Amino acid sequence: MKNLYKIAAFTFAMFGFTVAANAQSTATSEPVTASATVVTPININHTGVLNFGDVIATPGVVTISPEAARSTTQSNVDASVNVIGIEAPVFTVTGQKGYSYVVSFSPNVELTNTTDAQTMTINNFTTTAGTGLLDATTGEQQFSVGADLTVSDTQTEGIYTGTYEVTVNYN
Repeated sequence: MKNLYKIAAFTFAMFGFTVAANAQSTATSEPVTASATVVTPININHTGVLNFGDVIATPGVVTISPEAARSTTQSNVDASVNVIGIEAPVFTVTGQKGYSYVVSFSPNVELTNTTDAQTMTINNFTTTAGTGLLDATTGEQQFSVGADLTVSDTQTEGIYTGTYEVTVNYN
């Protein structure tokens, strides 16, 4: 009888291990799709320059709007005088049709006098880009840019120049 218990225990143990082994070998898998979409790179070009025209060494701010209109906070200065050369640059953005983008600018750009290295600051850039949406048919949009020029009463006579960056990125 003792042998019968041993055989039964051995058979039960083997059956139990076999069931456990079978349960582990029934793995399942699920295929998952991966994808990527390549879009047209965003690009920017411009024509024209940001030109504030002739200004007077009087404390204040001279503003060029994106539509190339000039205004000033300078006292005793008429913003409509000496407007020859005033210009707002026009930018063309190209990229993926119907995509949106954002425009950013260099902060606080310095214009430097070409004769004595004195500086004036440009900031508060504005644009006509609106929501920055590339045309659904052509994949492009144009906008223009304006900014503020801070002038002091100690500015020396001369031509002031400098550069700034206009950056566009997809949203």
